[in-house]
Amino acid sequence: MSVAEIIDNAQKMEAKSFEALYSKLVAIRVQRQGIPLLNELESDLLKNINSEFDPEKLERLRYLDWKMEFGALTEIEEEESLELAETYETYSVQRLKNLSQLAALRQISLDDLIVQLDIGS
Repeated sequence: MSVAEIIDNAQKMEAKSFEALYSKLVAIRVQRQGIPLLNELESDLLKNINSEFDPEKLERLRYLDWKMEFGALTEIEEEESLELAETYETYSVQRLKNLSQLAALRQISLDDLIVQLDIGS
């Protein structure tokens, strides 16, 4: 089959079939270039690692921390600050677990993974 015939057939495909064909062609191209495909677990780990903590919650936590430095927190704000801090800690711990799991999957150190992903501070 020639390239022209493949393109002609692709133009006649339904959108869903065309997208499936396109995905497979991209996968073939990546494999030929020697770039390893991500498995589902690695893909999920990267998605979780790259998800950010809610910016509004982080901004609020920083504001409450700032107020705490000056001893200006109300009792309600103190409770809110503790809840936000716990939520952020849970997020950070889960992110670190995902990073550790991905490093183990790739058989590299956590430090090397952080450099590889360019996520160091």
